[in-house]
Amino acid sequence: MKKAVVHVRMEPNLKEDAEKVLDRLGISTSAAVTLFLKEVVAYRGIPFEVRIPDGVDLDEKSLNEEVEKGRKEHREGKTQSLDDFDKEFKKKNNIK
Repeated sequence: MKKAVVHVRMEPNLKEDAEKVLDRLGISTSAAVTLFLKEVVAYRGIPFEVRIPDGVDLDEKSLNEEVEKGRKEHREGKTQSLDDFDKEFKKKNNIK
């Protein structure tokens, strides 16, 4: 039985756009994340090239602030499990 829970913060538009694509593919968000993680294990790394685009600077302070915001939201119960999200999404969109 699956028991691990993953909490992810992302831009709402990214989530919505990804859900539309995944829905057309007949794949739940949970299944897509599982597929990605299986590929990470198989490749022993990210299964595609990851690089910093020209002209983009990473700001460690901003990154740490976003991570802390996510942790705070989790502690305050403002997040939900991917399985709960998947169930809610299917119910809301009449998907079995």
